[in-house]
Amino acid sequence: MQPDLQAVEAQAMALSDQDRERLASHLFRTLSPQNLNSTDAEWLAVAEQRYQALKDGSDTGLTEDDFFKALAQ
Repeated sequence: MQPDLQAVEAQAMALSDQDRERLASHLFRTLSPQNLNSTDAEWLAVAEQRYQALKDGSDTGLTEDDFFKALAQ
């Protein structure tokens, strides 16, 4: 990794969770759509729908404990 990139990454990691999420979303959206295949685009659409459901409260998600309990079953 280039030194400048390491410095940017360190600064990004110092951001709040919300700001890192916004930055990641912005960076992802700047990628060329040609770099996404149809499966990538479908997963991105599902992820966006799930994120919006969490934001608007129509889906409350799982607690960390419930998530790991479900994995263990």
